[in-house]
Amino acid sequence: MSRYLWAVGIDADKAFRPGDSLANRYLYQGQRIFLDTQPMVPPENLDEVPEEFLPYLRLSPYQIHIPQVYDWVTLNSGSSSPILLLDQAPLYTAEALSNRGLHLQDRDATAVRLFPSLADVWKTETPLRQLHWLWQMANLWYPMSTEQVASSLFYPELLRVEGPILRLLELRFDTSGDVSLAALGQSWLNLAQLAHPAVQGTIQQVCQQLMQGQIRTAEMLVAALDHSLSQVGTTQQTRTLHIATLSDKGPSRQRNEDACYPDSGTIASSPPDVPLVIVCDGIGGHQGGDVASNLAIQTIKDHLLSLRPEHLSPDELWVKLENTVCAANQVISQQNDAEQRFDRQRMGTTVVMGLARNHELYITHVGDSRAYWMTRWGCHQVTQDDDVASREVRLGYSTYAQALQQPSAGSLVQALGMSANNLYPTVQRFILDEDSVFLLCSDGLSDNDRIEQKWEEIILPLLTQGKDLATVGRELVEVANCLNGYDNTTIALIYCQVSGEKSPTTLQSSSTVIPVNTVIQSSPRSQTQPVGTAIFAPESPSRTATEPTARVDSALSNAPTKIPEPSDYVPQRRSGNGMLLLGILGLAGVLAVLIAVMFGWGGLIPNSREMTQGDSNDLATGSGDSPQPTQAPPAPVPVERDDVIRVSENLRNVRTTRPDGNSGPLANPAVLPAGSLVHIINKNLISQNDAQSMWLELSVCALGGGEPDGTGGQAIDTLPPNPPLANPNTNAPSNNAPSGQSGQPINKPIHRTDLKLISASTENEGIESDLEPIPLLERGQRVWIRESDLTATNFTHSEIEADRMDCQTVLAESESELSPQEPESFEEPAGTQTDIIEPLEP
Repeated sequence: MSRYLWAVGIDADKAFRPGDSLANRYLYQGQRIFLDTQPMVPPENLDEVPEEFLPYLRLSPYQIHIPQVYDWVTLNSGSSSPILLLDQAPLYTAEALSNRGLHLQDRDATAVRLFPSLADVWKTETPLRQLHWLWQMANLWYPMSTEQVASSLFYPELLRVEGPILRLLELRFDTSGDVSLAALGQSWLNLAQLAHPAVQGTIQQVCQQLMQGQIRTAEMLVAALDHSLSQVGTTQQTRTLHIATLSDKGPSRQRNEDACYPDSGTIASSPPDVPLVIVCDGIGGHQGGDVASNLAIQTIKDHLLSLRPEHLSPDELWVKLENTVCAANQVISQQNDAEQRFDRQRMGTTVVMGLARNHELYITHVGDSRAYWMTRWGCHQVTQDDDVASREVRLGYSTYAQALQQPSAGSLVQALGMSANNLYPTVQRFILDEDSVFLLCSDGLSDNDRIEQKWEEIILPLLTQGKDLATVGRELVEVANCLNGYDNTTIALIYCQVSGEKSPTTLQSSSTVIPVNTVIQSSPRSQTQPVGTAIFAPESPSRTATEPTARVDSALSNAPTKIPEPSDYVPQRRSGNGMLLLGILGLAGVLAVLIAVMFGWGGLIPNSREMTQGDSNDLATGSGDSPQPTQAPPAPVPVERDDVIRVSENLRNVRTTRPDGNSGPLANPAVLPAGSLVHIINKNLISQNDAQSMWLELSVCALGGGEPDGTGGQAIDTLPPNPPLANPNTNAPSNNAPSGQSGQPINKPIHRTDLKLISASTENEGIESDLEPIPLLERGQRVWIRESDLTATNFTHSEIEADRMDCQTVLAESESELSPQEPESFEEPAGTQTDIIEPLEP
């Protein structure tokens, strides 16, 4: 085995010559690439991960796109700037790709190269592939924003492509400038100009709507691209699916606790209307692991085989898959309870399943059964195990190599049947735009990196030589039995053959020049220190600043790409006078908002939809006038737990139930009227759509009087002063009257102009239907809203002591009435089992 690593934090060409050794282990290859000469020996670094490297760990669920921390080395005791070594970077050898049937212009077969940049290959790609890459960026936007590294998507030298997969070379912190969806739209403009004519107009329209603020969230951006992907994917390409399953008890087990669907031994070249495959690995030994796995298979089949996936939006199908796995969990848990199985006696199972429709494949999983995606370009594990080691990485506690040294590293933190309520399935979507193989398997095969070792020998010939699918299945089971041999093994293969317009198979050497290193801050806790170009560390622990929107424009206008020198993007400090002026202007702005909130019910604060030209329907239908550039939308403003805030304009993206996998992304909407006082009682990272979103749990302290809608709609009704509040569940009157600022009652009518139920079938959030009006909220009610939906224009922090006292009173009154809340961390459900452990507190 060999492992090539990408170096961050040093000008390696000045510090090393090819052949030099780092830490008596890593051999320098040139161009910031090191070779690990001891790949079977875990790195010995057990120190706490430096803070500036934590985004890599917390983004580990996206490791198919983002490299991971492998090791870091300090050159000498007097230096506090470690060299970061990244694993799973977009590197290749020409020899390896040539063996996979890809044509290369690079004649040096042994050299280690970077995969080409997005700018290098953009113009020669198919329209579906171009949309696919943008779609992946849209899905990465929110999780990267939460770690303040979204500006990495603006740097062309960092955006690498491995066939259909967009991969980042490294991460850079958002330290200054505009890092917003509007800036992302600006950076895509030159891509749009060079796009394939079939999608050029669509991409240009998306860019304009981003810059205008009509597309306000990553979810809306994904939905907009989904609409175009579905049109291009079904008209320019056709797909044929081949499915095979095989299960074996192995040489060491008395019974087979695994289960699969279709039944073991199935070979299908024309799958049924619902192309579904499932692999389950039972837990519980003689206590019923085989029973649990078969119960899960049967429940999932009952829920999905009658489904018509083509009639559902991506969000609806996403939620259906989550709810189906949760239903299987309920069935197994209920049988455990009925048979009085507790703790280690409870039976359970893992699950990984794939559902294909049109140009998409949905992968859903719980536990440590895995899914792999293989093309001629490479093999990637696309699921992350629900075990202790992976949880330690996601929480930023340690690298994966460090976490594997724990005695309980492989113990599961969630599986079906362990708990009736706390289950968090992971759902992922993949676009099928070239021949691909998805392998779903239990850990009897995946343990000890057997897939990574054997995929080129066994599975790659399926793509390059037309190998028989049944033979591939038998050989994989043989590998599991001969090289592992201590567990049952179950596999399911999904082979997708694509016909129609395809991407080129000739790979050019990347012309991108990697910039030399510059001097930045290495840690929020340290003084200015020399470190590498990879991470633009923050100037304060809050990391609220942003980085310049560089420079896809210049990279695309002239090929080959020349990367800007580091001096082009080193953050510049503002002068003291400039900062003073900005502070005065900012204070004036805050005062203006406060005045508008206190006295502006007659329309001093314009509604956000009045200020935006066009409509969200324009993007989905391709209609409407060409949007005109406007000022970028306001950036989200950070808030913390226990903050008390005053809403200054109607908030329409509120949910009355926690927006987890059991409720769906558009379920139970509400409107929080302007003037309302709310108390932030919790912040949760919740899985939504194709990414995780930070949601705020709010306690409604007082309801405001609202504001005129400004959308041209007519008021549904106007309530008299101090109206009885409607119960959000029953529409029955309530005796609780809202209180106003500083405890004073509100004597203004509440306009229900825009309070309409948002249709769950719409793909673009914010498109309203003419269904029944949303019931009003009531004092003391708990609601949820995305943190990104709070901006400088729609709320202000309240420092009034009476407001805080009101909120504390409301919270105290409601605590006794609330049922226990779900755990804050989505990856930590409770439950114990032979290989299930009690979750650790972060």
